[in-house]
Amino acid sequence: MFRKLKQALTWDSDFDSAWRRVESLPSGSESRTWTRRIAEKKAYWREQGKRQKMTANGAAYTGLLEVIDGIYAETRDRKDMQDVFVAFAGELYYATIENYEGGPYVPPEQRLPDRWKPFYETYRSRRNEKEADLKQRADEIGEHRFPREEIGAAWNRLMSGDVPDEVRRIWKASSPPRKSGHAIAKAAGVQLKDFVFWMVVLRDHGWMSEDVVQGEHLYANQEAFLRGRPNLGDDMKALLENLS
Repeated sequence: MFRKLKQALTWDSDFDSAWRRVESLPSGSESRTWTRRIAEKKAYWREQGKRQKMTANGAAYTGLLEVIDGIYAETRDRKDMQDVFVAFAGELYYATIENYEGGPYVPPEQRLPDRWKPFYETYRSRRNEKEADLKQRADEIGEHRFPREEIGAAWNRLMSGDVPDEVRRIWKASSPPRKSGHAIAKAAGVQLKDFVFWMVVLRDHGWMSEDVVQGEHLYANQEAFLRGRPNLGDDMKALLENLS
């Protein structure tokens, strides 16, 4: 009883949250038409979902399926839409997970409508390849380890004013937005091991950020943050100017 009351009270917000998946669908050349259609379906399934006493996720899932089925029916023979359909299948897969309402467990990929299963297989294959590539890149960066004494000595070298040219190139290449270590090393024209070493030196002192976004390690120098610090010491200011 309490659960049903809670669902009733949060139905609209839950529906809006679930519907964001529909609003974030990848678009094609008819994006304006799709935007209008999605808005119309949202209003329709908000009303119908409540009237038919559906869960918020169930109503959003049904609306999502209607939208992508409609687009598929109109554009299925277009070669430029095949990758879009693959992305649709991925979104439908995750929506299927969220729409599980109990009963004997059936894997979400098996609960997909038949027309979307081949596209999901392509999506899963690409996702697995990307994950494998990201893992390999992370392993290539993670395999490099350096003694703390060496890292400390390198920082002292920078603070003394002796800044190697490769560090300047790494600093410039790591300007925001965040980039992968491999991309920064390539842009700076340095070996990956050298990038990792100087990244660790700078990161350990707050001069380089490292974030993990969807399994990918991304880096950016902290020049803007450092320049905004009112209490930055003269030695730090000198190093900042030397790097820049």
